[in-house]
Amino acid sequence: MAAAGRGAGHGEDSGATRGANFMIDLPEGWRRTGRIEAWRLARGIKRQIGPGHALDGMAFKVLASNVEAGEFLLTVDGAGTPYCLLRVSRDEEPEDDPLELYALASLSDLSPSVAEEGVLEDSQIFHLNPPKGMEATALELWVSPVAPVRCEKLLIFPGGTFKVVPLIGEELVLASGCSLQMAKGMMAADGYVLADGQVALAMEGDDGPEETGQSISFWIGREGGDYSIWSVLETPGEEFSMQRVDGDAPSVLFFSNGHELEKALNNRNAVFVDGRMDLT
Repeated sequence: MAAAGRGAGHGEDSGATRGANFMIDLPEGWRRTGRIEAWRLARGIKRQIGPGHALDGMAFKVLASNVEAGEFLLTVDGAGTPYCLLRVSRDEEPEDDPLELYALASLSDLSPSVAEEGVLEDSQIFHLNPPKGMEATALELWVSPVAPVRCEKLLIFPGGTFKVVPLIGEELVLASGCSLQMAKGMMAADGYVLADGQVALAMEGDDGPEETGQSISFWIGREGGDYSIWSVLETPGEEFSMQRVDGDAPSVLFFSNGHELEKALNNRNAVFVDGRMDLT
């Protein structure tokens, strides 16, 4: 599938320079991607690319994202255009390709996306202490993959209110009265990414994050009617550790192979976290 045109002219610099000097102000809803996040997003996109897609077999880099709109700004080697816009379809069964690619001659063609109507959670005020008896309807986990690792639990309540609870590391301080969309933006700006797969861990160095080879993933279990949240740390050499990160007395289990780990997760009725999880 060839990239659809969206603008004309080639007044931008080369691909390598674009990635290194990408400092332009982005429209509302857009933000630059960090090094680790860009790598994670590119890996996820490659998994969804089918044969014949314009990105199939192409080297590309994710420069910025608008997660709420499902859009990503790319530079693609050999594309013949300075930038490309990748739009991910939200339809369960898209009529065409779920990954639509558009050519951008200039970042001026990158316009802010209009939020979908009916998404009340992104326009409501949050309460740190929801009314007694109100239970969360959905949960998201956000992790900062650069050591020391941090993790926040984002509980979403009826009417769009929400509460952020620290699970690993220091609490992310949010201003009272911000919206859920603003909260997510603040978390992203502080280095957090939504836990929707194995997150590569890194150490902060003089030249930015350097991968350690470790990865972390999150699982939700149900023990005795109560939810439990587990982080699974995998290190080179197929060594695994499984730690309960919620509650007052976290426990840590160690395993020598993935089969033992899988059995332990199954015993706790744990399921893999993939973005937002409904609490039903």
